[in-house]
Amino acid sequence: MDCSGLIIVAAKIANLAPPGFSEKDWAGYSRRPSGELLRKNLSKFARRVNGGILAAEVEDILLMNVEDVNPNHLAVVTEKRKSSMSIIHSFVEEKGVIEHRLNSKWMNYVSHRGVYRLEALDNVR
Repeated sequence: MDCSGLIIVAAKIANLAPPGFSEKDWAGYSRRPSGELLRKNLSKFARRVNGGILAAEVEDILLMNVEDVNPNHLAVVTEKRKSSMSIIHSFVEEKGVIEHRLNSKWMNYVSHRGVYRLEALDNVR
């Protein structure tokens, strides 16, 4: 499962996927997807959060530039404390889904304007 597949499965299991949401919406990108395509797909069911990483909350999606200048990866915030944050994502180098603290290395990967919130969460919070 890749990073977008994790987002799709989690949204469906939590009943946060919008009506008509489909895996087909995420088809057509390569192993290193373009940031433009990831943003386009995210905008179908999530809205960009102003304030960047400091405004991120649990369950928000992070658009990341992992070892690239363009966004190419997604993660979900799983915990937020006063001075730390944790994420879960599928990462090929780790051969699966991993959860860890958002340390300085991973914090630097978060794309400028790269925090998204599922629209369905706006009705819950």
